[in-house]
Amino acid sequence: MKVDHYIGEYSINAESPYVEIKVLQNFTTLESGPGPKRNWSVVKQEKINCTQANFSTLSFVVFSNLNGLGEVLESITQTQNKWKKIESDEAIVELHRIVCTHIASR
Repeated sequence: MKVDHYIGEYSINAESPYVEIKVLQNFTTLESGPGPKRNWSVVKQEKINCTQANFSTLSFVVFSNLNGLGEVLESITQTQNKWKKIESDEAIVELHRIVCTHIASR
């Protein structure tokens, strides 16, 4: 499976260690057998704490096509922040590095 990540809108509060970002993930996988290739995407709203290296997924929507298009297959919004340590999830590690390095350079 191949996943491409795109960072979209983000908001920065200078008085807070938190950064909110919108992330698009395009997933491409080949189905076994003679069937067609299946593509789908996820649009997430993430809250990242740059100083403590943790994150919370505020919402995510799964779409039937790439680039956040097509039918909505699943949609979840968190009613409270559920913080997770940034450790093993390679995608969030890279997003944390990119976003927090950019913030620190301002």
